[in-house]
Amino acid sequence: MHFTRTSGISSSSNGLFSVNSAGYLTATSGTIGGLTLSENSISASNGKFSVNSAGKLTAEDADISGVLTATSGTIGELTIAESGKEKVRRI
Repeated sequence: MHFTRTSGISSSSNGLFSVNSAGYLTATSGTIGGLTLSENSISASNGKFSVNSAGKLTAEDADISGVLTATSGTIGELTIAESGKEKVRRI
């Protein structure tokens, strides 16, 4: 299906998606490749990746680079205290 309009397109019968004249797509659900789009999250069909609208990211076998900021949690044997100082303890 191909649409050509200068004012954009929309599904006026149910309002589930629209595309404006600049190509900006708005949708409340759907799939893109192996990712599922819902109203509040994006997740992989294999269950190894998801991110919700609150910013909670879950990823298996992730390769993350750059600066990580955390106020609590654990990474291996490293415990991150609320003070932001690291403490090592056996888990």
